[in-house]
Formats: sequence, C-alpha cells, structure tokens
Amino acid sequence: RRIARQSQRFLEEESQTSLKHYKMGEAVYITVLRVLTTITAVLVVLAPAPDVVGIYRRKGTGDVRVLPIVMIFCNSHIWAMYGYETDDIFPLFAESVFGEVVNLVFLFVYYRFSTERKYIRRLCFWSAVALVIVTLYVILATTGVTHESHSEMKTILGYVSVVINICMYGSPLATMVHVVRTKSATSIPIVFCAVSFVNCALWTAFGVGIDDMFVLAPNAIATVLSAVQIVLYVVYRPKKGAGGEELLAMEHNASSLSGGKPGWVAVASPVEDVSTINTASHVSINC
Repeated sequence: RRIARQSQRFLEEESQTSLKHYKMGEAVYITVLRVLTTITAVLVVLAPAPDVVGIYRRKGTGDVRVLPIVMIFCNSHIWAMYGYETDDIFPLFAESVFGEVVNLVFLFVYYRFSTERKYIRRLCFWSAVALVIVTLYVILATTGVTHESHSEMKTILGYVSVVINICMYGSPLATMVHVVRTKSATSIPIVFCAVSFVNCALWTAFGVGIDDMFVLAPNAIATVLSAVQIVLYVVYRPKKGAGGEELLAMEHNASSLSGGKPGWVAVASPVEDVSTINTASHVSINC
C-alpha cells in the first residue's frame, strides 16, 4: 500500500511538472507569435508603399488600384476598436492605429495623382459611412445605451472584423478578370499579397494559440485568398520588357478610338522651291 501511495504521488508530481512545462512552452509560443505577427502586420500596412512611391514619382496611378488601400484603412480601424475592447493593446491595437495613419497618407497621395477622383470620393464616402455606423454602435454599446453586455458587443464587433478582414485580403482579386483577360499580372500588388500570406498564416496560428475564432477564421480564409493571388501572379507574371508592350497596347487603344486613323497627317509644303528654306518639304499637324 505504501508503494502504491508513493507511485501515485510520483505520477501526480510528474503530471504537474509536465503541465507546468506545457504551459511554459505555450507561453513562449504565444509570445513568439505576438512578435512575429506584429512585424508582419506592420509590413502589410507598409506593403502599398512601393506602389505609392511609384505613383508619386511618375505623377500617375497606372495599374495600381485604390481599393486595397481603402480596405487596409477600414480593416485597421475596426481591429483597433476590437483590440481596445478586448484589452489587446499590443500588438493588435497599436499596429491597427499605425495602419490607419499610414494608409490615410497613402490614400491622399493616390487621390492627388488619380484621374478617377469621383470614384475614389464615392468609395471613401461609403467606407466612412460604414465605419461611422460601427464606431457609433461600439460607443453606444460601451456606454450601455443598447443594453447589451460587453461580451455581446465584442461578439458583434468580431463578426464585423471578420467581414472587413476578408474584404481587405480579397480586394486584389477585384482585378482577377482583368489579369486573365490581358494575361498580365501587373495590376496584382504582389508585395501586398506575399506579405499578407505570411501575416495571415501567423495570425491563424496565433488564433489557435489563444483560442479566438474571430482571429482564426478570417485569417485562415485570408491565407487562402492570398495564396490564390500569388498563384495568379506566378501564372501571369509580367515579363521583362512588358512596359514596351503595354505602351504599344495603349497606342493601339488610342488608334482604335479614332477609327484606326493615325494621330497625325502629312501636309505638302506650299513652298515649291524648298531649296530656299531650311525646312522639310512637309510638316506634321497633330490632330
């Protein structure tokens, strides 16, 4: 009987030691993921930077789409509120506020050099309306006006965060039809897609570690969406010298708008004796 009690005590001690080691390992796992997700989340926020710098240098937006920038801003705002309400100040709240500020600057630069300002204003208006509605709901729920518990409010905010998160990482897919039709992936923000894939994969693992489905589910879906976009880019990746081909395509489109006619015509000079002047025998008149 004494041996049995000693054996039982030994097993209990071993079990407690194993549980302690497991919890320590889990804590290290969560800490490492917090650091990695913070780094990659900042990279996601900064992903549009190369495109925005290019827009500023060439004074035009080219094939760069504004939707991902707007969606990153909206996503950052929603997750900032979710992080604040769940007391996740670092990394969720801090990086989300950073994302709001940075992408507001990106949006300003894009709008400054865009020729589709009416579309941008409409997109920003409806995005702002949605954000104001969600923000007012959170304020009213927090102050008790809606008579909802804090847990219920966080659940609803979590669902909204899921939808916005999926929209953000799926926004580059809006150009999928254009990519397939032109067989060129120049409009796909590959830096954003690649960084998003890594970031979402890490957030998925983080969601598993903290047992939060509102973190796990949208990031798992976003990982798949980012992978699809990367595959699409690999299949239709731009070749070297694609810029010249795109210029020819633009000239072809401009020609087709004028009925296939060139943008200039040759006109004979009214001067018969051209030897007396130092000019060509014809001049070009732009149409």
